[in-house]
Amino acid sequence: MVTEIRMPKLGLTMEEGTINEWQFKEGNAVKKGEVLATIETDKVAIDYESPISGTLLKILVHEGETAVISTLIAYIGETGEKIPEVVGKQLAVEQKKSAVQKGDREIKKTTQKNDRPVAISPIAKRLAREHNISFLNVAGSGPSGRIVEADIKNLIDEEQNGEEKEFAYHVEKPSKTKRLTAKRMSRSFQTAPHFYLQRDIEMTFAENKRESLNESNEIKITYTDLILDALGTALEKHPNMNASWSEEGVRIYKDINIGFAVATLMGLVVAVIHNCNKKSIGEIAQERNDLVIRANEKKLNTADISRGTFTLTNLGMYAINNFSPILNPPQAGILATGTITEKPVVKDGEIIPMLMMSVTLAADHRVVDGAQGAEFLKTFTELMANSGK
Repeated sequence: MVTEIRMPKLGLTMEEGTINEWQFKEGNAVKKGEVLATIETDKVAIDYESPISGTLLKILVHEGETAVISTLIAYIGETGEKIPEVVGKQLAVEQKKSAVQKGDREIKKTTQKNDRPVAISPIAKRLAREHNISFLNVAGSGPSGRIVEADIKNLIDEEQNGEEKEFAYHVEKPSKTKRLTAKRMSRSFQTAPHFYLQRDIEMTFAENKRESLNESNEIKITYTDLILDALGTALEKHPNMNASWSEEGVRIYKDINIGFAVATLMGLVVAVIHNCNKKSIGEIAQERNDLVIRANEKKLNTADISRGTFTLTNLGMYAINNFSPILNPPQAGILATGTITEKPVVKDGEIIPMLMMSVTLAADHRVVDGAQGAEFLKTFTELMANSGK
């Protein structure tokens, strides 16, 4: 029996996937559970296992091609078994559906002022927007006068030939990761009422603790590990920060899963340490180190970036003193930490040099108020500055 293989949904935010590599060729025998293909989503490349055993009869979406979820990408069946006669028509329908859903999620017809619809392909529309070109009066060269990519490129060439050189520029096409990040952050800032709280933390204790731990740990303990450890404890004490807003009310999560931002060549990825509050600093360091390595190698799986309940973003390694982060939806809180520097501090009536770190908490005002955020930040500060766990 011929089985349809469709583009799987490999994450909550996944809308489309790109076939990086087929592990088998047409005609090869495939066993259930074997890696059938490597699929690149918006953030990670995931090995997709075959759901059945059989022969790979036909590949419909080839390496390097992108398709939205549920698009037909291959057939598996018995050796010599015929593919349904409708495969050509069905594939055409699937590909059309994929094209419609990509980009703006549908091939929209833009209306001119005189209400005459203008048909334009998604690629042409995207190119026009990137170059700030109006296509309302463009005569399309495609079928039925449809505006296609070549029409927009011709306009770009015309405009650039007439520009002064000081206005020349080039366009860098954003990665899928950057596109998704931009979309999510814009939505977050527009829908969640952010408020910010900032404190300076004395880091002398943290520095001594880190040096002591590194005498006995194989994996180097970083300040990030100490911060993740303290956050896990602080969120235990203030569960209202380990939450999100929903129409049914505030969702307070039982598990404390802390995401931390990792800058990669592909863009920003938030990897997640699950049940962070239940792990030792050594375990946190081991997991954090592994996630960073795999993030840069684009080998994170869906579980590595899912189910986060709070986020840490640290720019201290870039010598940034402080900054105001944007919430990672739907989470109610994100903590931004800056660089650790020696500053003059008044203590017991004397000015003495101390290691200090600035932290900024961004919170969703629908979920917590200023006093609750301040109490959480106070607990975190005390954990970092005085006693830890």
